[in-house]
Amino acid sequence: MDLQLEGKVALITGASRGLGRATALALAREGTDLVLAARNPGPLQQVADQATGLGRRAVTVTADVGSQEDRERLAATALRAFGQVDVLISNATNLDVYRDGAPESALWQAHFDVDLLGAVRLTELLGPGMRDRRSGAIVFVSSISGMMGEGRDHGYGVMKAALIAAGKTLAAEFAPHGVRVNVVAPGGMDEPGSEWERLRQTEPERVAAIEAAIPMGRLGRPKEVADCIAFLVSPRANWIVGHCLVVDGGQYPGWH
Repeated sequence: MDLQLEGKVALITGASRGLGRATALALAREGTDLVLAARNPGPLQQVADQATGLGRRAVTVTADVGSQEDRERLAATALRAFGQVDVLISNATNLDVYRDGAPESALWQAHFDVDLLGAVRLTELLGPGMRDRRSGAIVFVSSISGMMGEGRDHGYGVMKAALIAAGKTLAAEFAPHGVRVNVVAPGGMDEPGSEWERLRQTEPERVAAIEAAIPMGRLGRPKEVADCIAFLVSPRANWIVGHCLVVDGGQYPGWH
């Protein structure tokens, strides 16, 4: 399917690995130029090199989207480089804090600053330009954890739930101006270097039980979710507004 994204400009946060990387490459294959943001410049540049290898322009910005100063610098760099941003994909999260043994209060704050405010504040910075052009698409990357009570990792789940609500209310604000806001809620995604790979080493029985409970029998892959995001931001999805798309192989128990 031709997604009609040739010549569009997309800004993607958390773009150096996992779903962010997969989404960047999925959009590059569709002809989209990219502004790629993450905290780790080395892997981020590797993604940019892959995108340019596909014939697209790609700008990298080393930034922490939990910082308003960095968010403003990211938006300004994107607009200076390309003149406009047609697509915003807010994918950044802060799973690294779990490896640091941070207290629960720090986990709540980290996800509030990065997952929730990172998405909302970038929308405030880039949304007005989309509204003025009466064209644009925004996707917030949430999680099925935001739709479930898991009894652990409370800050992550709560902020992902808030992100779903933010997507819906911002969709109602922006839709009359030709800008679509949607949310994607992936299930667990497995790839080398991911949090799931670490859990396979530290909690193998837990991971095995989770996979056994998924109707498709396995965790997902970033490309499978990235392809759905590419569709959502494309004109092919122009009647989808304020929707939370669950992409999880049936992992979320509320599907049946």
